[in-house]
Amino acid sequence: MALSRAIGDFQYKDKPELRPEDQAVTCLPDIKEVKRQNNKDEFLIVACDGIWDCKTNEQCVEFLKNAISGSGAPVLTPSTVCKPGEKLLDDCCAVNTEDGVGTDNMTAILIQFR
Repeated sequence: MALSRAIGDFQYKDKPELRPEDQAVTCLPDIKEVKRQNNKDEFLIVACDGIWDCKTNEQCVEFLKNAISGSGAPVLTPSTVCKPGEKLLDDCCAVNTEDGVGTDNMTAILIQFR
């Protein structure tokens, strides 16, 4: 379901026996706390479902590591990897729009740890 449906689309929230967060669509986020490992963690990627429809967590991390480290050409700085029109979003855009993958809204934020 599209992110915008979390607030509206009441037809997906019509089960009176379920709590609001247990309905088919909810605005309650999934939150997982993970303790950072200063010597290992390089960055955090925050992205909407349009990105995750196209790449798994592992694929996205590998893609960004390659883009930042220079393994992929051209080398991009962390501040430009996720800008619209840059490498990550371009890579997720659909070549063929028939199956719908890569046609959703896409937003990504890259937070590099120093």
